[in-house]
Amino acid sequence: MSRLQDLLSRFDRDALLTEPAAVAGRDRAVLELMLLQMFADLESAESERAIVREFAMSRPWPIDTDPDVEIDRATAAVRAAFIDAGAMRDLVVDLCVRLDHDDDRKFALDHVTAIMEADGTIEPREAAFLAEIRASLGLPPGTSDS
Repeated sequence: MSRLQDLLSRFDRDALLTEPAAVAGRDRAVLELMLLQMFADLESAESERAIVREFAMSRPWPIDTDPDVEIDRATAAVRAAFIDAGAMRDLVVDLCVRLDHDDDRKFALDHVTAIMEADGTIEPREAAFLAEIRASLGLPPGTSDS
């Protein structure tokens, strides 16, 4: 079982979320955070891209979209955020709104951590960005998924 499959099995709350839009909003937020983390070190490894793709393929997107569309949308949002500090601030605020439950935040954090660890090297920029994500989501340093 891959790390992503293990995470999904432990934190799959789709049965608890009754609105498909709520699930999709959470999953889009996780996807955007994964991409933000992927680009935190200004590089994009194939192993990281594979984890993003696996996550997108595993999620129950609404019928009017698909994993490729969601990856494209998330990538566009993340690129725009890296270009403009105001857009980054707006994206982070929006992510916090869509990840409004502790379980959702921990779900996201686990997936972001998987991206950071994917290439086998944790760069200082990646670790610093993860610390910023933790703080933005209201999770203290060292919070785990358990």
